[in-house]
Amino acid sequence: MKKLTITLTIAAISLLMVSCGNKTDNALSKLEKGVDKALSLSEKAKAGDTKALKKIVELAEECSKIEESLNKEEFTEEQKNRYEDIISKSYGVDVTALENTAEALEEATDF
Repeated sequence: MKKLTITLTIAAISLLMVSCGNKTDNALSKLEKGVDKALSLSEKAKAGDTKALKKIVELAEECSKIEESLNKEEFTEEQKNRYEDIISKSYGVDVTALENTAEALEEATDF
């Protein structure tokens, strides 16, 4: 009976750890998709594509929410490395250039 209790306890802990890992991995995947999409839209936005610029703003808001939820999670070493890679990749979005484009578009449409 004691062996069965120990086995069930280990199984329960293992399931809990796997489900927590999946939640974090899913959030990391969503974050990475958002960053990748923003990177692919950034050149269009710099060229004055207002739809691309609007989508980047939406993606930034979504990614920010995902990051907030991730900050509450405990990462495995692999997840931590992945998160750092995603954040490093996000630096490829030239925010200053996008802000300048947005300001220029606002000025051009002001009457």
